[in-house]
Amino acid sequence: MNTTYTYQLTQYTSILRSDGASIPPDPANRDYAEYLAWIAAGNTPTPVPPQPNPAIAAIDAQLAALDIKRIRPTAEGDTIYLATLNQQAVDLRTQRAMLPLTI
Repeated sequence: MNTTYTYQLTQYTSILRSDGASIPPDPANRDYAEYLAWIAAGNTPTPVPPQPNPAIAAIDAQLAALDIKRIRPTAEGDTIYLATLNQQAVDLRTQRAMLPLTI
């Protein structure tokens, strides 16, 4: 079979082939030997795709929890409480804006 594959590195030790096969780095594996020959021929695998930054998801969850707290009707004495929640939301949004989207 004379199929031309491309390869992508993964965050794990295996290499992902364009047909979906996951190839372990085992010199005795025929697919891995073909991958090494492909590299030796001057090809370059696609790099590991960037991963979403988990800190952003954590901040988004905190913001959602704050939004739920701010929805409830408040009495006049709750203005300080609401101001505190609003400041926490501003602080979290500032932190989120400074984070890279991927790691």
